[in-house]
Amino acid sequence: MKVLSLILALIGFLFFGTTASAFEVFPVKYEKVKFSWKSNTLFEGIIKVYLKNSTDENIYDVVATISSAPANTKVIDGSVHFEQIKAGQTLLSKDSFTVQTDTANPVDPNEGITWEIRYKDQDGKVHVLQSVPEFPSSE
Repeated sequence: MKVLSLILALIGFLFFGTTASAFEVFPVKYEKVKFSWKSNTLFEGIIKVYLKNSTDENIYDVVATISSAPANTKVIDGSVHFEQIKAGQTLLSKDSFTVQTDTANPVDPNEGITWEIRYKDQDGKVHVLQSVPEFPSSE
């Protein structure tokens, strides 16, 4: 039974990302816009992001910017934007981010992207979340 639960959790993560986090706003999954090979070893991904707002209020002017990436990954365009994400909502970014990965220089597969997420609350106060992992796990 434990093995079945683990397999179902893995399948859920792969298709749906996570749903709980220590961060109040966090990425839950990516959506491919375009993948292409720029050379034999240089892979480019143009990708949108789903962010979850787990707060109890709407948030505004949301910008998520890649703050770190694996050593073999170059960030070409690292920011995505959202106008408003309602309380409890998961929303797809209006635009995409672009990264290029040098597959000739593999890194630890557990090394991933981290994000800085900036938003305003309903009173206009700016919040900045730093070092948000790409798919935070629940604690």
